[in-house]
Amino acid sequence: MKDGAGTGKRALPIEDLLEWVYRVQRADLVLGRADNRERNWLAGAGISADGCAIVERQGVLGTRVDGGGYAAADLHPDAEAIHAQIGVLLARRALTPVQVGLLLECGKTGGVPEWSAGVPLPGPVPVEEGAAGYLTMGGKFNRYCPISWEPPLTLAGDLQNGYECWYKALIIIYEVLSSGGGLIDYLPLFPAVSGTPWAD
Repeated sequence: MKDGAGTGKRALPIEDLLEWVYRVQRADLVLGRADNRERNWLAGAGISADGCAIVERQGVLGTRVDGGGYAAADLHPDAEAIHAQIGVLLARRALTPVQVGLLLECGKTGGVPEWSAGVPLPGPVPVEEGAAGYLTMGGKFNRYCPISWEPPLTLAGDLQNGYECWYKALIIIYEVLSSGGGLIDYLPLFPAVSGTPWAD
């Protein structure tokens, strides 16, 4: 979709833009492989300091094997810029490693972090024969069966915290990119997903 400001850029909610960067463009894989290929050629990949072993291996094979896939030249400049910006934000500690991991994971799948654990239900805890507990109530001993909750009562809070962590990272990358992120063809929009879907 084109934005309404007449810039001619394709406007996408930031979570959709990250999906394009990581699921379609595969920026993390393309740039990571290009970095490794350069390191392998210049440093000999730990085989020899001058790269003679690599040259010898290529001579034996009669070709250079680089792993296939996308070439760095196939990567859209906006995808490269967004991926690089996330790296800068991580280096400056504006994003945590957990947030970056969530951005990449959700970008690759086109989804959002799980935030609902479902309704916790009680269930009996297995005990040894005759090991049931006793509880004193009103001066009497009453027998009881220990229970546990499935999923655990704390899981919902943990999942919601993870979702909030991801959502805050979306806001950070959106604000950085929309305030002069240097994108050529794309315009980031505010997240289309809710920040608190469990409250909606």
